[in-house]
Amino acid sequence: GFLNPNGVITGHIETPSGNPVQDAMVTLTPNMGRAAQFSPGDEAYIYYMDPETSLNRLFSGFEDNYTIETWFRSIHTDHVQTLFAAVDSLTTDHYVKLELLEDGYLHWQHNPTAGVTGTELTTVNPYSGFDEYGNASWHHVSCVFDELEMTMYVDGFIVGETIASGYIADQAEIVIGKSA
Repeated sequence: GFLNPNGVITGHIETPSGNPVQDAMVTLTPNMGRAAQFSPGDEAYIYYMDPETSLNRLFSGFEDNYTIETWFRSIHTDHVQTLFAAVDSLTTDHYVKLELLEDGYLHWQHNPTAGVTGTELTTVNPYSGFDEYGNASWHHVSCVFDELEMTMYVDGFIVGETIASGYIADQAEIVIGKSA
């Protein structure tokens, strides 16, 4: 079979002699490539550092339209987990934050001014925990900021949209993963 990015295996199962196997159930855990894992309470996170200056690299691109896209799965739901953040380099206040709340809901925050609450979008369904086989499910999330409209997609479906409060004019440091 072929492994799709959403973890679904397509194809069929055959015996060594080539006969199809009917009603067979196979559970596979997809290998999504390289993934960062953060344990609850360890406060680990990833910053992008400039190797020439040994300082955290500043990124632009949030002043216009942007998309944040990632795969995630959550086993722990007893604390907030930051999936992505764009922060002010001096104050560490957030411009953009995508997090998985302790109850499993996704929360996206877009702040034109770091540290001043702008527009927030939270899903109506949780995306954490285990499936009926005891496996944590992988989910794909895309957060699209386009012409002041915020649209969040999970697993290809629109799960929320709203009008944003403004554009971000500053450069920001990027943070991936962290307990809030």
